[in-house]
Amino acid sequence: MDGFQDEANAFVSRLINAMQADYKQLSRPAKALAVEALHDRFADKLSLDCSLAKKRKRQSAKRQLKPEVREALQQCVRILSLCEEVPERGEEFAGSVADGVREVAETIEEQNRVTADQQRALDNWEAGIAAWLR
Repeated sequence: MDGFQDEANAFVSRLINAMQADYKQLSRPAKALAVEALHDRFADKLSLDCSLAKKRKRQSAKRQLKPEVREALQQCVRILSLCEEVPERGEEFAGSVADGVREVAETIEEQNRVTADQQRALDNWEAGIAAWLR
């Protein structure tokens, strides 16, 4: 049995190492959802009877994001993508914007609402990054 456990541990280590850089970029709520999604996907793909996966599926169906929240989170993804395209001379600004966007996205997702100030900040950040790309 120890041989199988060692093999399983090695597999999990390789998987985590491959995902680590992308995982670090996620907001705290997105990290939790990603881990849950991985668990659920493995349970589904391996046809495991996993009550935890079923419970999460029910909870997910109950917790639907409001349309304005979904739109704001999509805007966050757009802005983060644009930040990666900013030329080298604007990397410090883009990094600062990306940090702010991640923080705001995390709050929006946790509270399932977007305040006027948060939306204004997202709009300003998007316009600022767009200016660097012209």
